[in-house]
Order: sequence, then C-alpha cells, then structure tokens
Amino acid sequence: MKRIKFVVGVTALMLSAVGCGDEVIVDGPLEPVTDMDLGVDVDTPDMAEEPDDQGVPDASEPDMTVIDPGPVPNEGWIGGACMTNAECDFDGAICDTAKPDGQCTQACERTCPDKDGNNTVTFCITDGGQGRCVSRCDYELFEGTGCRDGYECRIEERHNEPGTQQAVCVPEGSENPDATTACLQELDRLGVLWSPWSHTTEYDDGLACTIDDPIRVASPINGIEYRYYSQATSSTMPVACELAVALHKLGDVLKEYDIDTVLHIGTYNCRKIAGTSSISQHGYAKAIDIWGFETEDGTRMVLEEDWEHNTESFSNDTARILYEVGQRMHTDRIFNIVLTPNYNSAHDNHFHVDLSEGANFIGKSLPDYYIGDEHWERCPH
Repeated sequence: MKRIKFVVGVTALMLSAVGCGDEVIVDGPLEPVTDMDLGVDVDTPDMAEEPDDQGVPDASEPDMTVIDPGPVPNEGWIGGACMTNAECDFDGAICDTAKPDGQCTQACERTCPDKDGNNTVTFCITDGGQGRCVSRCDYELFEGTGCRDGYECRIEERHNEPGTQQAVCVPEGSENPDATTACLQELDRLGVLWSPWSHTTEYDDGLACTIDDPIRVASPINGIEYRYYSQATSSTMPVACELAVALHKLGDVLKEYDIDTVLHIGTYNCRKIAGTSSISQHGYAKAIDIWGFETEDGTRMVLEEDWEHNTESFSNDTARILYEVGQRMHTDRIFNIVLTPNYNSAHDNHFHVDLSEGANFIGKSLPDYYIGDEHWERCPH
C-alpha cells in the first residue's frame, strides 16, 4: 500500500510514487486541486466558458461588433448613388438611372453648385448633348481611384466652354477612355492643383516646342509655394505634367530644411540651346530655374548671394543648405539634370534642373564641367 499525504492549508502535495492498482489512503481533509498542482488531468468542472472578473467575453462567441463606416461621400448629392429623384436632396435634382447604381445630377449650362461636408467638388460636362453636373475626382474621399465603384477619373471639357477641362468621375468604359493620362491621374492622386493649358506649338528657327500634357499648376505643391523671384505673390506655372510630379517630390526634400517657398526665374521658354540646333528642355516645359528659397521663419537663401563656389567646407548654414539641396535633387533622382552655380558663369545665379530623357548628370565643379553656355545638353550624360 502506498500513502499520499495531503497537507491541510498547503497547496503543494507530497506524493509517493503510486503504482498501478495501489490503494491510496488520505490523511486529513482535501483541499481543491488543479491540473497545475498535479501536472495531470483532473476531472474538474470546465470553467472556460465563464467570463472572468473583468467581464471579458467568451472568445468562442463570434464578434458581432458593427463598425460604422462613417458618412457615405456624396450621399444625396451630385455624383452620389440613387434609385429615384427623391434620393437626391437638392433643387433641380435628377437621378440618372442609366449610370452605374444611379447618379444624382442636375442640368447645367456652365457651372454647378458645391456643398460643404463629405462631398466632392462638382463640374459641368456635356453628357448626351446636354450639360450635366458630375463630381470631380477626389483621392481623399475615394482612396486610390478618386471615384466611387463603377466610375473612373477622366479629363472632360466644361459644357459650353471647351477650353476649360477638369478630372471628373464618369462611368467606367464609357467613351473617350484614354482622355486622362497616367501622369494627370497621378497629379490628382497627389492632390496637386492644376488646370489644362491650351498650349499652341511654337517654333524657334523652325524647331517645334511641343509639350506632353501641358498644364498650369497652382501653389502650394506638396506644401511648397512657387513664386517668381521678383513677384510678391505666387501665380500658376506653365509646365509639362511630368515636371509637376517632380516638383511634388522636391517638396519632400525642401521640407527637411524648413523651406516653404521656391523663388524661380522661369519654366517654359521656347528656345534652342545656345550654339546648338536642339530645343532646350525649357521649350518642352520640363525645366525650371531656381533662384533661391525662403524658410518658414522668413529666412531667404539666394544662390547669387549665398552660394560658396567649389567647396564642401562652408562658412555658414545657408551655404551648406544650398549645396545639400543641389546634391539631393540629383542623388534622389528628382531631376535628370542638375546644374549648380559651380557649373559655368551662365548658371552663377540659379539651379537649372530638368527632365532630359535618359540623363543622370550634375554639373557641380569648375573647370571639369565648364563646356560653354548650356552646351551640357549636347553631352552624352
């Protein structure tokens, strides 16, 4: 016979080895035991389904919590879904049930109303020969696409004013599916304010200045104001869409230095590269000349005054920042060509930056890169 002694008031057990068929004699009253006490299975009531003292729900029960998605964009407003006119809550409302899931709209001659709240800005387009109000693309309310399901973002002309265009939401696969280029869609996704630029091809000595996706961009671009160096306020800049995307990338670098304003001396200019038979990147609206910067505290950094030539040991932070920004525009591949004031006398007062196709070059030191007035654009860099 083997004996196990249960000690009253003590949770630990002193056990002798118990063999198969041995009788167990208990000395004293038993305390409750647990699986942990014995290290073996004990036939005790299953308490797993009982909530603990903290009121934690049973993990085996399905989570029935309903997450409120928030207000539906354009609900009851222009561009919103509908089944009847009554679901469109504004004067002159029409529910166009021919559109995917229906579309609230109204007739227009040129402009459409806007409404505060969880609603997109509107625009008047020609639809079926008549003016109809639709929603503009909004990448905050409709992340990734700019439009609700069944619709796509596309450039359309204003009804009765074909020279004015905007990116709007139209049914997927409808006519003119290629009107909005991937670049313009990217600008909308980035939140860059732009408007079409009705550019007419110009010529310099018989050479054409043609522009891909000509637009005018408004400040701020990624939090940065762009202002002509001699003006007190910013104005729109004529650019190719590709340059506008690059300026948005530049904003990420400039904000690291607390810069909030770029002072420039021009973007588009239809002209040849001096001494060559090639159109400058300015003629394609893919270049900008940067004269200086201003920081959030009002400090001005101007290249013709603050740039220190041919050195990496600077006498002050302003010179260092100008040098570092020039380097970053190249190393971060924001632009394909970067010419600093070190490059030649023609660039002594500005950074020239552009998007020359296939290039990867920074002109930063004399005399190694001194090859004449802007002849760099002929180089195989």
